Amino acid sequence: MEKLKRTIGEFAKKYKHILWIAGILLFLLFAAVYVYQNDVGPASREPHRVMDRDSHDTDLGALQQGTIKQQFISVPESIDRISLQFQTFDRVNQGRVDVLIQDTETGTVYVEQSVAMSDIPENGVVDFAFSQKAEGVAQHTFLIELEVRHQSDQNLITLWASDEPAGGSHLEVAGQLVEKELSFLAYSGTNSFLTPVFFAALAFILLCAAALYLLIFVFRAKIHQVFLVLVFMVAILYGLLLTPFSVPDEGSHIDTAYRYSNVMLFKGYGIPDGNMLKRGDDIQKIHFLKTTPDASIYGSMAREFFEPLQDGNLVEIQGESVGTVPWLYLPSAAGLTIGRLLHLGTFPMLYLGRLFNLLTFALCVYFAIKKAPLGKMIFFAAALLPMTIQLAFSFSYDAVINGLAFLFVANCLYLAYGTERIKLRDLILLCVLGILLAPCKNGAYLPICFVSLMIPKKGFEAPKQYWLFLVALLGTSVLSFGINSFSAVFRATSAQGAEHIIPWAGSPGYTIGFIFSNPMTFLLLLINTLVQKGDFYVTSLLGKELGWFEIPINLTIIAAFFVLLLLSSLKKQDEPQSIKLGGKLWMAFLCAGVFLIVELGMFTGWTPLGFSTIEGVQGRYFLPILPLLLLLVRNSNLTLQKSIDRPIMYAVFLTQMFAVGSMAQAIL
Repeated sequence: MEKLKRTIGEFAKKYKHILWIAGILLFLLFAAVYVYQNDVGPASREPHRVMDRDSHDTDLGALQQGTIKQQFISVPESIDRISLQFQTFDRVNQGRVDVLIQDTETGTVYVEQSVAMSDIPENGVVDFAFSQKAEGVAQHTFLIELEVRHQSDQNLITLWASDEPAGGSHLEVAGQLVEKELSFLAYSGTNSFLTPVFFAALAFILLCAAALYLLIFVFRAKIHQVFLVLVFMVAILYGLLLTPFSVPDEGSHIDTAYRYSNVMLFKGYGIPDGNMLKRGDDIQKIHFLKTTPDASIYGSMAREFFEPLQDGNLVEIQGESVGTVPWLYLPSAAGLTIGRLLHLGTFPMLYLGRLFNLLTFALCVYFAIKKAPLGKMIFFAAALLPMTIQLAFSFSYDAVINGLAFLFVANCLYLAYGTERIKLRDLILLCVLGILLAPCKNGAYLPICFVSLMIPKKGFEAPKQYWLFLVALLGTSVLSFGINSFSAVFRATSAQGAEHIIPWAGSPGYTIGFIFSNPMTFLLLLINTLVQKGDFYVTSLLGKELGWFEIPINLTIIAAFFVLLLLSSLKKQDEPQSIKLGGKLWMAFLCAGVFLIVELGMFTGWTPLGFSTIEGVQGRYFLPILPLLLLLVRNSNLTLQKSIDRPIMYAVFLTQMFAVGSMAQAIL
């Protein structure tokens, strides 16, 4: 027995890495089987939506006996069923609705069906399967004709409709033209493509799991090297799930980046009337994208992703423009420009723009981790949160802001605690980073530039050089803020009375004057906001709900990320406690400054008068100061006897894989 135990022990010791990898892969396989059986498999058997006119803006009123005719132009090449959504107001109605659907160009009738009103469920979708699949019908005009028969005066049944008819739509009710469009969905085939995509993604995850284990535990790669590999592994999976426009305000960011791409191609930011130019395909191809992805959107993306560019002519359209400093859009605009020069289709071009944003963020954090003399794992863990990755692999300018903030803080820590002799190139880099960071979000992150005051005089050859450096750094940062953002801040904060209307509410909002007149009221409102929304700030910083707050991640997974953040901030027993109490108090003061500026911005710009909490603030706005907040946790009383950096790095990967699974479950 002892010999057997010794043999097993020797075997486990000799092949421990192989056994660990096998165990991890088996664990991930079991989790994948669960996700497939409960979510991906059922979703792959559902009909594949190819047209989405499912709007509940209005209805047609109580249906009367007579005819309803809806014409629409088919966008897809094929359709095999159409569904309509009725509203019955919880009544059992009497009578029938005869439905006819035909291609008016070929005369082919695909549906002739009679539906008993009593069989229509409350707010129910009624599916009309075609007698044969309509093939090659792109740009064909279809007719949906409903004949309401045997209508009772006691009935109350209607159809949902949209107030904004699509091009080519034509709706008649009882012979009268109506400026509406029936709410309907068109389908073709099933979402069977999900199965091969899922198993390809699973193979990628298993390959990453094995390769990352070897990189961390066998080859003993450094933290910044592991980060650079891991961030792209995770971002690829996020990019599969979060399609363009599914990240908050991404449509506005895409338009703004496209404008700067036009500048790079000498087409101008905007044309005289404020509109912009876009390629024809880039206008037409995105018709099926929505703020919340689903299986049908994935199918349409998979079908059209590699289609070659067909219409590259520039077309004038109304476009959005985000008023901020231009350099925040340079990476994504460069990606779009390269895509356009290579004549890539719409979706490869969009993902190239996203990729350049990710590359900028990844390089900033890579050098931040490499440069930081302490708290390297803090930067690692903070940069790999679900919310951080969502922003990094999107067109959001937050990707660049977060990268700049992390890199600035890391360089300040290096000059304060990591070197005894400060070089000119270090000072120039810090000045450039300060100039780029200070005006972001209308100066909300300007306080971060003052972390530089933690840099001691001893690193300079003479006190005069120290003061010249501080004047240069802080002077150029404040000047950059003044040139780029001060006027916008002044206009936003000086508006008074009827001038100051909150756009989303259409009612007057709070002003800076209100704070001076009612300081205690503002203080109580700020405290109430923290009490009421503090948990939301934390969970939305971590990424509990991604997309437009419509893709939840399991709370247990979010709690795991929170624990990993705390573990990453712990000091090792043999490490010096470099940041003293004075430095921590200063960092806390600067974090409070960022918090207050963000709250003030949304207090005057997003909160209607009379509200008891400040509206519009999200946890992601505090990501740039997250490393500073975690450095405050680092102390000499709570220390680790030995480093757990490598287990934390791998735990971040595993937790992200569960986050990806949770996202897939929520979407499908």
